[in-house]
Amino acid sequence: MDEDKVLYCPTCLSLSIKGIEGTNLCYCDKCGCTDIQEIDFDEWDKLYQKKYGKKFVTPKRRYFI
Repeated sequence: MDEDKVLYCPTCLSLSIKGIEGTNLCYCDKCGCTDIQEIDFDEWDKLYQKKYGKKFVTPKRRYFI
C-alpha cells in the first residue's frame, strides 16, 4: 500500500515537495518548510479539508493529480 502514501508539508499541507539533488533533504516548494512528513493520502485529504474547508480531490480533479 506504499502507493497510497504521500510526502507533504505539515505547515501548509502542500504536496509540492522538492528534493535537493545530492542530498536526502526535501523542502516544501510553496512555503519553504523543511519538516516534510509522510502520510496516507486519505488522512492527508482529511487534514486538508479541515484546514481549508474543502476536499482537495473532487471527482473532476481526481484524474489530474
